[in-house]
Amino acid sequence: MLSAARRRVKRLAVGGDAGLLVRLGFAAAIQACPDILLLDELLGVGDADFYEKSTLKLKEQIASDRTVVLVSHNEAALAELCHRIVWIGEGRVLAIGDPKQVLAQYRADLHLASDLQSNTAATGAG
Repeated sequence: MLSAARRRVKRLAVGGDAGLLVRLGFAAAIQACPDILLLDELLGVGDADFYEKSTLKLKEQIASDRTVVLVSHNEAALAELCHRIVWIGEGRVLAIGDPKQVLAQYRADLHLASDLQSNTAATGAG
């Protein structure tokens, strides 16, 4: 039975169903009850039903004694799930703290970078 499950997982990986593979990995990680759960861009994969269910499970993990490290560009999810955010850019810690404050800094930096890029393109410099 285990070998059949392994073959199925291998087919998923080779077949290109990344969403299903991520859901399977998330389910396995949650069931393992790790002390530290590290998730990288999990909430960007899957449909609304998966997002809702995985968010509920993450809230349960966060409320427990476990540590959850969520790597994401999904600002809404970060604001909803996190009580502390570390913003890392180009290998450096740029801000640590309250999600609203750090996300505001992040958005301001993105806006500034976008303005600089637009100005460079408009003037032909670069």
